[in-house]
Amino acid sequence: MTLARSVFVVSLVVLTHVRADGQQQTPTVARQAAEKAISALEEQACTAFGAKSPDLLRKLLSDDFVMSRDFDLQDRDFVLQSDEMPGPACQQAQLEVSTYGTAASAYGFLLDTHGEQELISDNWVKSGDEWKMAFRRSARLEPKSYVEHALDLMQRNSWKRNEVNWPTLRTATLKMAVSAKNSLDTYGALRFALTSLGDHHSHLLLSPALQGMEAKSQSGRGAAGESAAVQSDGAAPQSVYIGRYQPEGHIESQGDRKFAFVVVPKFPSLDAAEGMRYSETLQRIIAELDSATPSGWIVDLRGNVGGNMWPMLAGVGPLLGESSNLGGFRDISGATANWTYRDGIAGLVMNGKESGQTGPLTGKAYRLREAPAVAVLIDSATGSSGEAVAIAFRGRSRTKFFGEHTGGFSTVNQFFVLVDGAILNMTVGVDVDRNGIVYLDGVSPDELQGQSDSAVRGQKDPVIQSAMRWLRQQ
Repeated sequence: MTLARSVFVVSLVVLTHVRADGQQQTPTVARQAAEKAISALEEQACTAFGAKSPDLLRKLLSDDFVMSRDFDLQDRDFVLQSDEMPGPACQQAQLEVSTYGTAASAYGFLLDTHGEQELISDNWVKSGDEWKMAFRRSARLEPKSYVEHALDLMQRNSWKRNEVNWPTLRTATLKMAVSAKNSLDTYGALRFALTSLGDHHSHLLLSPALQGMEAKSQSGRGAAGESAAVQSDGAAPQSVYIGRYQPEGHIESQGDRKFAFVVVPKFPSLDAAEGMRYSETLQRIIAELDSATPSGWIVDLRGNVGGNMWPMLAGVGPLLGESSNLGGFRDISGATANWTYRDGIAGLVMNGKESGQTGPLTGKAYRLREAPAVAVLIDSATGSSGEAVAIAFRGRSRTKFFGEHTGGFSTVNQFFVLVDGAILNMTVGVDVDRNGIVYLDGVSPDELQGQSDSAVRGQKDPVIQSAMRWLRQQ
């Protein structure tokens, strides 16, 4: 869309908060300060309930405080006067805090001194300079129900759900978690269930805090199931090319012919500005190499373990060519969402509607002088989104693949967040190329050459030599 040239006078207003000492804070700083304060108060509340300390609770609870626990309602006076504190004897807390001006919420779970788990939702209000807890809702988290819910999500959403013997898997998973006191104790069983789906990519994701809590919960008890340290998608790929993070480009020569060589490394970030810089760097490299009028192009995806595919697609767009179908994602029903590239923007077409997944480039998107022959290099460490970029080249005319079979993670994964913050990162679809061919287990090269046959970088690479020999024939 082109906007008419206009002149605007803009008045920029920055909202501020005034601290007790008269200094002003921006909303972001004020919110961060409030969240830090609430987190500290939640620790105090954990101590107060755990130690059954009415004196400390008087300082934390508002006059009209109400607690809802297992459908029972208790007011502040009942809490303070009860012989036994009507709440968990809190040992450890994992909470997510959000603030909204003079109100705040904390959601998550508490572990009591017996290792049992309570889900809580606390509401805080600010009166003057003090935060007070106004409402707490809590309920015991039942490990069996937690596992059953996770299994329900797998059975409804997993890509290979029609190939799984669900009664057998449910029985085995619940048996592994039968002695669990809390959700932390069930993670090994969930990992077992996700692995049993058979898609090679579904796995459990834990925050560093949850990993630490799981390790502490298992310490000295020999809990069944896979260790918290095992968080990978599979065997770690071996490739000397994994360490590349920046796009690179140069001219390769063979005899009297020269070829443009472009390295497309992994891009792990979701930051839009970083993604823009990545895409623009790739396009700038392509433009510079194209000015040398090469006889063909080599796109090196070796060691590209994945990340965010969209800046990669936008960056190599000039070599892919503009299209509304560069491949896509397909779910179990057969519905496909197509990858697109046009005018520097990588996008997705779903239900007939196209949406850009990257923003417009700062400058003009580059267009090649002509559609060239392209050799694509892949290896066993080309994985996930790196495989998606490789698949985008499948079906393109005058294109050939060299190297090794890729990692086998050419699937579509979706996050399903459980109540304690653990995430089922589950395969719900597969990648397909522009001709509709499905890639459930990665991409095979047209000309196989194992990494063991390859030379160390900096010396003549036989995979590159093979690619150039083919390009000479085009």
